[in-house]
Formats: sequence, structure tokens, C-alpha cells
Amino acid sequence: MASNDGDHSHIEMAFRTINCFANDGSISLAELEEILDIATKDRVVDEDEKRILSNIFSKLTDAELQGPLKIRVDEIKTKYNID
Repeated sequence: MASNDGDHSHIEMAFRTINCFANDGSISLAELEEILDIATKDRVVDEDEKRILSNIFSKLTDAELQGPLKIRVDEIKTKYNID
């Protein structure tokens, strides 16, 4: 269990991620921002939330990871120290 005292935002993030990928097999910049908003609503991105973001990034293909989406992913990885 995460050390965020009952905050289940990572579960909300996981469900939102599943819905995004189920829609069309990919994730848009807007969808990524919605998921990030869930993670940052308490102003802390915990390890569970980082793991979910990392999993999202690992599912993106080179073709998807272009332009603004790539720039935003790189920003998120740097800001929150995500591999």
C-alpha cells in the first residue's frame, strides 16, 4: 500500500488509463493530461502513480510518441523522475 494514507488516486488513474487505451488503442495528449491531473490533485506524485505513468509511457509506440505528446512525456519523466 502506498504511504498516502488512503488516497486511491492511482486506482482512478489505472481505470482512466484502461478506458483511454480501450477506446482506440492509444492515448492522446488530452487524455494524458487528464490522467496526470488525477495524479497531481494532491500535489504529490507517489510511487504508485509514477508506476502507472511509466506503464503508460511504455505502451506508446514510436509512431505515437511524436510532436507535442513526446515533448509532454519527456517533461513528465524529467519532472517526476520516471524512467
